[in-house]
This record gives sequence, C-alpha cells and structure tokens, in this order.
Amino acid sequence: MGCKASKGLTLLELLVVLVLIGVISGLLAPRIGNSVRNTTLKSASQKVAASLRYVRSRAVSEKATYMVQFDFEQARLSILTEKEPPDAKERKDPGNRTEKSARARSYELPEGVHLEKAVLGNGEVHSGLFRVLFFPNGGSSGGKVVLRNDGGRRCEIKIDFITGVVRITDPDHV
Repeated sequence: MGCKASKGLTLLELLVVLVLIGVISGLLAPRIGNSVRNTTLKSASQKVAASLRYVRSRAVSEKATYMVQFDFEQARLSILTEKEPPDAKERKDPGNRTEKSARARSYELPEGVHLEKAVLGNGEVHSGLFRVLFFPNGGSSGGKVVLRNDGGRRCEIKIDFITGVVRITDPDHV
C-alpha cells in the first residue's frame, strides 16, 4: 500500500496561517478606520450644506433674513431667525409694535469632525463664532467653512455671496 494521508494541520502550518492573518489584519485595520472617519466627515459636510440650502430656501420663501451661526468651541451650527408669531396682529405692545419671537435650531457635528476655519473675504476665523446671513432675495453674506476630521482630511463648504448657492469641495483631492 502507499503512504497514509495526513488528517490534520501541523503546529507549524497553524502558526504560519495565524501570522498571515495577523499581518493582513494589521494592514487593513488603519484603512478601515480612515474609511469610517472619511465617511463621517462626508456625511457631516453634506448635512451642513443641506442645512445652509434649507436656510436659503426659507429666507426666500418667507421673505425674511436668516442667520446661520457656527460655534467653533461647541462644534455646532445654529439656525436663527426672528419671525412673527401667527397671532401677532392681536398681540401688540404699548408702543404699537408687533412682538417677535426668536427661534433657533442647531446641529452638532459628529465626534471626530471639527470646524477648522471659516473665511469671509480676506479674513479667517479659527475660534469663537462665525455667522452667515441669508437674505430674502436669495443672496447671502457669503463665505467658506472648512470641516476637518481627526485623520486630517478636509471638506470645504462654500457659500456664494451673490446667489447664496452652497457647494461642497474636497481640497485634498484637487
């Protein structure tokens, strides 16, 4: 008869397979982490841009000026407006002026995504507050907001001051 076929793995073969799995995992883990961070940055920039477009649309449809305020310390954007309440005709103060109520909505950036800077004209803001106004004619005060993730990747959100159009660009892939 012939040789008996081996029915198992030797310890050496098992160690080689485990080392290969370890090396491949070590190479893939950083890529997967970067991919998740980049996806989070992309979705956050899309949400910020969508919020800006929403505010522009509301300003035009309601014939009112809206303000979007970026807070660098809180990593948040807030939508602010003064709007007449529906029953404003009935509620007047002694000076015969209509009461107004301030309303705000806010969006906090996800963990790992930060406001890096904002640009208006030649000036840059790296801390504090940055405001963009949207006017009833569709225009805006304009500017650019740069978001950055913990991996160093950036997205720019540009707001045209004449038309109020909002665009997202990726400065790392220009």
